[in-house]
Amino acid sequence: MNNFFYKIRVLFGGESGQKDEYLDEEKPYTFDLGNHQIVKGVAHYDLTVIKMDDAIVAMAKDFETEIEIPCTKCLKTIKETIEIPYIEREFFLQKPEVIEDEADFFQADRKLMQIDLLEVFRQEILLHFPSFPVCSVKCKGLCITCGNNLNDKKCGHNTAVEPEEDEEVEGEVKALKDLKKFFS
Repeated sequence: MNNFFYKIRVLFGGESGQKDEYLDEEKPYTFDLGNHQIVKGVAHYDLTVIKMDDAIVAMAKDFETEIEIPCTKCLKTIKETIEIPYIEREFFLQKPEVIEDEADFFQADRKLMQIDLLEVFRQEILLHFPSFPVCSVKCKGLCITCGNNLNDKKCGHNTAVEPEEDEEVEGEVKALKDLKKFFS
């Protein structure tokens, strides 16, 4: 579902510098971030759209959304707030001869007289996405043996990441263990 279409018919026939404003926008969305990861939320923002000579400039201020994503340790669904103070993109009225970055090129739909901000907002959310979202700093994650959520109950399996004292280790793990002993 895409709710980020904005009509530009009024601007299209106007002079350069003419603008249209949409204050306190609140729009639900669903983004596919790849790797079968779907993000749902509601975006809040103020939008100003300005006609330039060869483009429509869209400026979103105070973009805020709360997303539901899985905890990277235990996979429990958590809510994270993403705040982006300012987003600006140009939507070209004509396709230029040279496009420097295809991923950052946006074109206004002259037939329907609209711009679509869905991909712009998706890219910005990805750029501001938490790199390691966890449900809490004390999250214990999943048991590596049975997959049980260790925050809910213990399963009895050895969940230690480090090998036991009497367990034989080699390679990089041995080097790290020796380094740990050296600084202890």
